[in-house]
Amino acid sequence: MKIVLPDIKMLVKNILPTVATFTGDFIHPVLGKTATQSIEQWRLNYLEEIKLNNSKSDIGKFNTYVTCLLMQVVIGNIGGELYELLEKRIRSFTDINEENIAGILKEIGFFLQKRGVEVILGFKDLFLKKYKGQWTGYLNEAKINYKNNFTEDDVLKIKGVGLKTRDLALSSFLKEYSANDIHVVRVIVRTGLFVCGYGDVNIGTNSSKKEDYLFIRKLIIKLSNESFFSPGELDRIFWHFGRTICKKKPDCQKCLVKNDCLTYKNKS
Repeated sequence: MKIVLPDIKMLVKNILPTVATFTGDFIHPVLGKTATQSIEQWRLNYLEEIKLNNSKSDIGKFNTYVTCLLMQVVIGNIGGELYELLEKRIRSFTDINEENIAGILKEIGFFLQKRGVEVILGFKDLFLKKYKGQWTGYLNEAKINYKNNFTEDDVLKIKGVGLKTRDLALSSFLKEYSANDIHVVRVIVRTGLFVCGYGDVNIGTNSSKKEDYLFIRKLIIKLSNESFFSPGELDRIFWHFGRTICKKKPDCQKCLVKNDCLTYKNKS
């Protein structure tokens, strides 16, 4: 049996009309406003969020970035609540101290307060010392090094910060970055896009392992070059699709790309 790999451009084109919901009653610092809308609209929202985030003041960018650094260890709406409180109470870098940050984290019920304080103060210290509180230097350095996933980034030396959380934070400002989680990997594997990465000795599907995560990032960049959608856009497209249709138990009957999906073809 001859295996025909899915065409990334056609696959994404067929995914975009899918309707997806992001639940919550707040404005999410990464995903934007709560809505039930097409994945194409979520993609456009993401591009608008990047413009908005890059237009913020230095302290506004800081609040967005550190919220993203803590996003993997927050529960439900706490991510939005954290962002909103930081925006209200952190108006300058002098406001970023242990007492203020601990108070904010305690107020929203953040269950790893000590870790949260260490991450936020650690980034403040690095940002002010190395980049003099200027985002241009840091974001330019990140953009130049996106193909190797900026593995030399000193942010990764902060205790409690890994590649995925750092990439989520950077993807809020640069569409070259993507934080590919289990939903994204599931879509890539099931559709057959994962096969496009064969030949790489570091191939793997466990995004929690550094080697596998870096392989997936490299694959996303390859798919980006072939599809003309940025890594950040593909990340959001696959993430919403993985949460809505291609879930742990996939809803193949509602899937708009089932005829292009290797897993569905194999089941039929």
